[in-house]
Order: sequence, then C-alpha cells, then structure tokens
Amino acid sequence: MFLSDEAITLVLFFVAITFIGIAFRNARILKENKRAAKAARERENAIRLELPVIEAANPETVGWVARREIMPVVAAEPRSASVDGHAFLKTKALVEQLRALKHPGARQSHTLPPFPAVIETAAGKIEVRLGRDSANRREYWVFYPRFTATSVNAIGLIVTDLLDAIEPAAAQADEPARA
Repeated sequence: MFLSDEAITLVLFFVAITFIGIAFRNARILKENKRAAKAARERENAIRLELPVIEAANPETVGWVARREIMPVVAAEPRSASVDGHAFLKTKALVEQLRALKHPGARQSHTLPPFPAVIETAAGKIEVRLGRDSANRREYWVFYPRFTATSVNAIGLIVTDLLDAIEPAAAQADEPARA
C-alpha cells in the first residue's frame, strides 16, 4: 500500500502547484484591494478639495454651483420655513418663489441688509439670505451663505409680496428712533 517514489513526487508536484496558484491569487486580490483603497482615498481627497476649488472660481460659476445645490431641496415637498428667526406660515408659497429663482443680472440698485431664511423640505434643509431691493420692495436678492462668493453676490432674484410684513431685525436696529 505504499506509493512509489514517482507517485509521491507527482502528488507533491500537484500540491506545490496548487499552493503556488493560491499564492498568485492572493497576491492579485491584495493588489486589487490596494488599487481600490487608493481610488477611495483619491475620491475622498477630491471631495475635500471641492470647496476651495469652487471658491477660487469665477463668482458667476460659484453662483451656478449654488443654484444647482439648492434646487433639489426646493424642488421637494416643503415642510417648514423660518424667516429672520421667526416661523413662516406661507412655506409652500415661499418655496415656490425660490423654485422660480431668476438670474440677478446687472442692477442699478442695491440690497438692504439681508435676513436669514431657513427652508426645510423632504430633501433637506437650506439657509439662504434674502435682501430687499432698495428700489423695488417686491424684489428680493437671494444669497447663499455656504460659499464666500455667494454670501456677497446674489445667486438669484425673487419677486414676491409674501415678505412685505417682515422688516429684518438688522434694518430695524439701523433706523433711528421716531418721535
């Protein structure tokens, strides 16, 4: 029942080939895992670098990026809104106005001190700042404070009378007391 030397050599040869095949397979898997880890790190670094790269871009480009970022949120079902720190009951109407955001274009007027507006929809929550136009009380310049460029340059313009009753706290503090 003993195997001949040739049979033992043949069995050992097949065992060695099997182990070599397994070693090559493990080396290939290790190489693929390293490549996937490197790609994941590069994606993570790209995400981290995205904001500074955007901030260095043309303000018009940053405005476009800001509009693309807020549009999915305002396109969803509105839940709540607050304007200048107070609950706003006409949430749906305000969100509809933001959906119809117009390009600000060149203006001869300026904005009064902007006030915060926080809108929450089924898709998330955004904060914008609304500044009433100095020449037309129904026009509001929309700023997006997430980016430096869009916190000082309007990303759009809405025309509404929904906010007529709101006088921003900042504007009230700037006005002199009336006798």
